[in-house]
Amino acid sequence: MDKTFAATLFKLEDHQTPQDKYEEELFKFKQFFVTKAVVPKLFLSKLNEYTRIHEAALTVYPEIQMSTFQIDSLAVSFEHCWTGDYNIHQKIRTHYKYHVMACTSVSELSVVVLNWMEAEQHYVRLYAGIFSSDEISEVIVSKEPNPMDILAEMRNLSNDEWHFLKTYRKELPELLQYELKRLTLLSHYLE
Repeated sequence: MDKTFAATLFKLEDHQTPQDKYEEELFKFKQFFVTKAVVPKLFLSKLNEYTRIHEAALTVYPEIQMSTFQIDSLAVSFEHCWTGDYNIHQKIRTHYKYHVMACTSVSELSVVVLNWMEAEQHYVRLYAGIFSSDEISEVIVSKEPNPMDILAEMRNLSNDEWHFLKTYRKELPELLQYELKRLTLLSHYLE
């Protein structure tokens, strides 16, 4: 990367050290990842944006220090009942959000985010075909309902096995229908 161009991407404010600026930029990206719904194209775009800023920072200020931490792997296995799978999914998210916040460099953040996206995609694939394409037009894939609201609605279900969901999907409470439609739509992005 050209040093002049790098200086425009990684510009210091008054009284700011290169290390402080780098950590500030890293924190912005970590905040993005832990607060947004996992949408693969959006996450990859943000990861690429952070990679450019990282490269710019090291081009202009090669003295920037980065520590490392151990990234724990996580095996993903679902139970094939909606409530159980949703709880497992939330535990997976918590695991990866913790690791995102512990990242100190682009290489660590890339590994964690890519592994997280893979786990999310494994979960989302469970929802492929629950609703047809014409039934999900009003859904915004990045607008994720509150997990506590979802769990509260799930507790009221008499049956949460997958075949029940597919058969009686239109009789579910509105919030659960919305979440199923959102996940079905998200599964279309994986094709």
